Amino acid sequence: MRLLLSVSLLAGCLHAQQGGAAGMVVDQAGKPLPGVHIRLVTGQFGNDDIVQAVYGVDSDAAGQFSIDGLKPGAYTVMARRTGYVPQASKGMHMLVVKPGQHVSDYQIVMAERAMIVGRVVDEYGDPVQNLQIELEPLEPNASQSVLFEPRGGAPTDDRGEFRIRAGPGKYYLKAAEFGGHRGPAEVRTDGTNGAPFLPTYYPSAANTGAASVIQLTAGQDLVGLEIHLLRGSSSAAAHPLTISGVVTGIPADSMPMGGTNVMLLMGDKPGEYHNGRGVGVQPDGTFKFTGMEPGYYRASASYTAGKTPLQSRVRYFHLEAGDETGLVLALAPPEDLAGKLEFLGDAPAGSAEKHTVRLELSGPGSNFGQAGPPAAEVAPDGSFRIAGVPPLKFKPVVEPMPENGYLKEVALDGNARPDEILDFTQGVGGSKLKIAVSRNGGRVSGRVLDKDGEPANGLIMVFLGIDPKEMDEENTVRTSDGKFSFKGLRPGKYRLVALDVAEMTQVYSGDGTNDEHMQRILDAGEQIEVKEGDTISKDIPLLTEMPEKKEPR
Repeated sequence: MRLLLSVSLLAGCLHAQQGGAAGMVVDQAGKPLPGVHIRLVTGQFGNDDIVQAVYGVDSDAAGQFSIDGLKPGAYTVMARRTGYVPQASKGMHMLVVKPGQHVSDYQIVMAERAMIVGRVVDEYGDPVQNLQIELEPLEPNASQSVLFEPRGGAPTDDRGEFRIRAGPGKYYLKAAEFGGHRGPAEVRTDGTNGAPFLPTYYPSAANTGAASVIQLTAGQDLVGLEIHLLRGSSSAAAHPLTISGVVTGIPADSMPMGGTNVMLLMGDKPGEYHNGRGVGVQPDGTFKFTGMEPGYYRASASYTAGKTPLQSRVRYFHLEAGDETGLVLALAPPEDLAGKLEFLGDAPAGSAEKHTVRLELSGPGSNFGQAGPPAAEVAPDGSFRIAGVPPLKFKPVVEPMPENGYLKEVALDGNARPDEILDFTQGVGGSKLKIAVSRNGGRVSGRVLDKDGEPANGLIMVFLGIDPKEMDEENTVRTSDGKFSFKGLRPGKYRLVALDVAEMTQVYSGDGTNDEHMQRILDAGEQIEVKEGDTISKDIPLLTEMPEKKEPR
C-alpha cells in the first residue's frame, strides 16, 4: 500500500462540523509576506487525481490569512508568490482539520527562489538539446521546489542551456534523456564511440558517489554550470542487442501492417518491469526490436483488428550478452474458464441472493491496456463459466460477498493458491477453478484511546495487516470518534495499529519511503491472532509519532 494514497482515504471521511484555518506567511527571516496566493486542496491523489474541493485566499499586508467553512479532512497546502518558493520540512505542506477545529497558528515559510543556469555539452563541447535536467536533494525529505518546474524537469534548448528553479538546500544535478529512453545505439566501424549518452551528474559523473554537490542559498543565481555528458560502452554500441521473431496465427484476411503488435515489458529483476516498448508486425509475421539493453523481458503478441481479439501466450527470457532471436508467439483466441463456487456456513434465513464471479487483473498485465473478461453468473448448483480469458494473471472476485465472508480457498485443478493469483499467461488449458467462501470470517472491533485512556477524537486511521504491499482499503478504517471495526477476516496473525493523521503527516509526505514508514507503523502495533468465527474486542493506543525502526533479529 502506498501511503500517499492515504490522503484519498481521508478525503471527505468525516461528515461533521466544519472548521477553519488561519495563520501567517513569512520568509526565512520570519518577515511577514503579503500577496501570497494560498490554495488548500483535498481529494484523491493517486493515478487518477480527483480533486474534491479547493479553497483559496491571499495573505494580507501583514502576511496573515484566514479560511472558514473547511470540511474536516487532510489538505495539501500550495503557496505561490513570484520570486519565492515554499519551504516544507516534511516533503510538502499538509494541513489536517478535525471536526469543528479552527486552526489558528498555521505557518507557511517561503524562501526567495534560487536559480541554476547552465548548459549540457557532449565530448566535443557541443551543446546537446532536448535533455531532461533534474535536481535530486541529498536528503529525501529536504525542502525543494522542483514541483514548480514542468513535469519531468527543465529541458535543454537548442544551445544546450537550461534554467531550473529551486529552494535553498543541497542537491545533485543530473542530465538524462526524457523518460530514460536512449534509443537504439549506432553501429560504427571507424572506431569511434557511437553509444547513447548515459544519465550524467554534474560535472561529469555516472553516479552520485562521484558527483559534485550543489549548495543553494535563498535568492542565489548560480550560473555557468556545465554538465559534460558520458557515453555508454563502445563495445555495447558496436554490438547492439536485438530481439526478433515471428507471430503465427494471424488471420488470413487481416489488413497488411495493421492490427498485430508485439509488446515487451522489461526490468532489472524477474517479474519487476518498469519500462515497455511495442512494435508492429510485418506482413510476413516477423518483428524486430533493436538497441535493447540487458535485462529481464516479458513478450506477448496481440491482434485486435478482427471481431475476436487474439493474443499469444507470454514468453519470459533474460537478455544478457547475446541477441534473442527466433521467438515464436502463436496467436490464439481467448479461452473459457469453468469453475465451481461453494459457500461454507449457514446462509441467512430467506436468502436467495444471486452471485457472480469475475477475474481482476493482477500484476503487469494491465500495462497492455486490457481489461478482465466479463463477470460470469453463478448457477444454482454453484457452477460458472467465464468466457474469453486472455493469457494474463488474475485474482478471482465474488460479488456480492456475504456480510462476514472471505475467500477461504482458491484452487486451480486441485492445487491451492494461497495468494489467490491465477497465472494464465500460458493459457487456461482446460483448467478448473474452485472457490470456497466462508460465511464465518473473523471480526475485530474496539476503541482507539488517547494518552489519557479516553476515546480519541479527530482524524484517525486504523490499520490491520502485516505486509504494507498487501494492504488495501479493506485493511483500513477511518474513524472520527475512535471506534473501529473489521469483519470478514481470514484466519491468521495480524498487527493492529491506529495513527493520528494530524500528527503523522510525514507518513504520506510523498517522499518515496511510504512502504518503509508503513512497515514501521505496523511493527509497532499489537499482534493478534484471528481464528475462524472469532469476535475480538480490543482497545489500542493512538500513535502520534513515528516509531523507532526495529532492527532485524
